Amino acid sequence: MIPKKWKINGLKKQTTLKKAAGIIIRTKLVGIFNLIDKFFKNDSDKSLHNLRIAVRKLRYTMEVFGITYTNNSYVSLYNKLKFLQDLIGEGRDMDVMRIKVEEIGNDLGISVPKNFFDSIDNNRMNMRRKIKEELIKFKESKTITKFTKKREAK
Repeated sequence: MIPKKWKINGLKKQTTLKKAAGIIIRTKLVGIFNLIDKFFKNDSDKSLHNLRIAVRKLRYTMEVFGITYTNNSYVSLYNKLKFLQDLIGEGRDMDVMRIKVEEIGNDLGISVPKNFFDSIDNNRMNMRRKIKEELIKFKESKTITKFTKKREAK
């Protein structure tokens, strides 16, 4: 039996690769939109991490199905996902950096200057702002919204 988390509505054994690609990509894209909405309600480290994972999974899924697409909207979506994945990765790096610097300071028994953490926090907030701006552009992109409405890959 297929685990529930792997189940995607609309897929059947006889579904063609081309049609399956459209169904899977649209389903995962809707999931990303939901995670974006959650991130805007609560921009915690965990929300950002979950969004990054979802973007990465969709991007890699698209690499598998790339042979079924020849249109520019597919390439555009892929490139936007790659850009978001990289940007969110930078944001996550800032989250982890603060934690790691604190751990290293504690391990060495030294006090890291407050202004150092202030600088990291300032960079984190600026990165969060930039990520939010790009997420808004992503959700409002006509290419993306058209892609989610397609019935089947072309």
